[in-house]
Amino acid sequence: MNLSLLNIYETGFYNLGFDMCHFDVRKENEKVVKFHQRFGAKIVDEDSDNFYFEIYKKHYEAIKPKYKRYLP
Repeated sequence: MNLSLLNIYETGFYNLGFDMCHFDVRKENEKVVKFHQRFGAKIVDEDSDNFYFEIYKKHYEAIKPKYKRYLP
């Protein structure tokens, strides 16, 4: 589990009030791509090197209970 990712989502969604997070991952980093997909992020675009992801607060909230034990 990537605790820093949970902290990023918690801060962005609840402290800063964002409804969506967008980020990119290098295509060659297959483990990270799969991790984000399992977490609920969706690929919305790509280029020759990167996948571009989005995850909405509602999707994070749906999976958050599974990882709640890692949060303070």
